[in-house]
Amino acid sequence: MRLRYAAVLFPLALVPLLLTAPVACGCEPDPTSIAGQMEIYASYGAELASAAKNQALGERAFLGKDIHRLARNPTPDRECVSISATRLKCTYWNAVGILYSSGRQVQIEADNSGNVRAVLSSNSTNFSA
Repeated sequence: MRLRYAAVLFPLALVPLLLTAPVACGCEPDPTSIAGQMEIYASYGAELASAAKNQALGERAFLGKDIHRLARNPTPDRECVSISATRLKCTYWNAVGILYSSGRQVQIEADNSGNVRAVLSSNSTNFSA
């Protein structure tokens, strides 16, 4: 009888952990992709780079480059969407839980000729309750 109760109650004891603990992505992106060049993801157990470091790497990799090559369709980064001919918006989730997700929001902006003039990286959090 006690085993039956234990079998029913044990999964219920795990529910609080599932609702609050994020699951690390552990993604290994293509090093030639936007996320790969900005070191957005980290291998499981490694510490993530700061948004400022991601931005600096993005600026080094993309400033002066043609945004149309980054935003080609289909884009190599499924997380990226062309907002306009001169703006690209990417959302990378590196910790995903049931109640929230966290990651990086990246915006790449170009001038009228299509050359990248700005790369912005910030923290992004999505709460779902």
